[in-house]
Amino acid sequence: MKYLALIGITLLLFAAAARGEWETHVNSNRVTDVWADAENLYWASGFGAVIYNPVSGAHVKLLKSMGGLASGDITTLTRDEAGRLWLGTAGTGVSVLRPNGTWRTFDVGSLQLLSDEVTDVATWADRTVVGTLGGVSVFENGEYRIFFDVTDWAGGACAEVGAVAVGADRMLVGTGCGCYSYVFDTRDWETVISGRSTGSIDHDGRGLYWIVTSDSIYTYDGSAVDLISKTFIKPDLIYDISAVDSVVWVAGSNGPAKYDFSTTYWTHVTEGLERSVRDARSIHVMDDGATWIGTEVGAAVLSEGVWVTYASNGPRGNYVQDLEIDSEGRIWCATGTRGGVTGDVNIGILIYDGFQWDVIQTDPLVSNGVYCMDVSPVDGAVYVGFWGSGLMRYNPGPDTWDNLNALLESNVISDVYVDPLGRLFFGEYLVGLGLLCPDGTDLHYSSEDLPACVETECITAVGPGPAGPMIGSYLSPVQDCLDRIVELDVGADCIDKSDDGCRIWSSQEGYADGNAYDFETD
Repeated sequence: MKYLALIGITLLLFAAAARGEWETHVNSNRVTDVWADAENLYWASGFGAVIYNPVSGAHVKLLKSMGGLASGDITTLTRDEAGRLWLGTAGTGVSVLRPNGTWRTFDVGSLQLLSDEVTDVATWADRTVVGTLGGVSVFENGEYRIFFDVTDWAGGACAEVGAVAVGADRMLVGTGCGCYSYVFDTRDWETVISGRSTGSIDHDGRGLYWIVTSDSIYTYDGSAVDLISKTFIKPDLIYDISAVDSVVWVAGSNGPAKYDFSTTYWTHVTEGLERSVRDARSIHVMDDGATWIGTEVGAAVLSEGVWVTYASNGPRGNYVQDLEIDSEGRIWCATGTRGGVTGDVNIGILIYDGFQWDVIQTDPLVSNGVYCMDVSPVDGAVYVGFWGSGLMRYNPGPDTWDNLNALLESNVISDVYVDPLGRLFFGEYLVGLGLLCPDGTDLHYSSEDLPACVETECITAVGPGPAGPMIGSYLSPVQDCLDRIVELDVGADCIDKSDDGCRIWSSQEGYADGNAYDFETD
């Protein structure tokens, strides 16, 4: 589609940058949770999840909502002893992928959750605990058993569960008012920490729970609560904690930190970790000591003293201005913006071939601010327009790029369209309409050339019409432009403007409000 800002399009692209090479793995840089077992790493994100094998370097399975997962917006995940993968979502409950490949979803509608907003999931042996904004639910062997709400643990305050953990004999529930313990055998609740918001809890496998509150870190052994010094990690915001035996890590705003039991200090371990992924939001320590972190812009792993960063080579904001499919079936995504916005938005062209993503940027492109594109139905050439940097053509046969700026009167290209005869029409915003014929002849239409037809130089969109290309314009604050649509009947010889007729739609002539921002054909 032309002149259409497809803000928020999910591009299913998460690439791993290891040893300078990119591989497609997951679907979003916003890693909301990480979890690992002896074989695979599990990533959760705002747009799906992936099962990834670090040894082979290949993703085992990409999990999307269309494949049985209730929603791609995954907040948390874990895997239980029987091999079931539990994926909590932001609004559709918790989905379970069983070892046989089948799915099952538990939610409010099935009367198994108190809210479909899942915040945390924890497992121990055959038991799974699911925390939600309405309470906590307990499952055994993958089947629902019971749920609890705020009336059980706190008598009415702080119903929203932010963190859960489970061990052999009890589970811990963290809320905005404190942390509470439930003993399964006696069915008794007790207050572990009161008056402090609990953000993360983990069980180290030895009977000790590690609890992160709004101002401190504590341990709890089932009876006593001990305060753990935060020395060396202030003034971090601590988002997550992971403990395995005597190895304990926290994910914080200034990077991951490890607890030293001999000195009772926390130490940041960030040497070799790219600065862009130091703001860690989730963390998981594997049995072999390898530590994985998830951040807002990717993930990383520390193994044998070396950090390997996993981050996307796609648009961090997922801002796609135009989409086209070339003659080979590849998807081309333009990431530029109108007005010259810079940063992570303008990153060039993303091309997806059904398996992996490639990025084309400056050299060969004249700019990363790619604004519009179209593919020639005659020879498969891809014409690329830039808002402020002109016009280019990609030739698929020789795999070369041509700079067409010599044809232009302006370097601001608002839209491009190639008709069935291979003629290229391009809008030059506030200048007029350009035409490039297959034989290389080029023309330029402006208000001086065709006052009876165009009557404006504020070209915003160009596309196919019943008899010829259609041109859209609007009322500009810069020039006295008319908001109308013109269908231009270009002569077959492609060079004689005097033979070109036109048909006009406007608000005065019954066509909506006369504004046109996009043209499409069935």
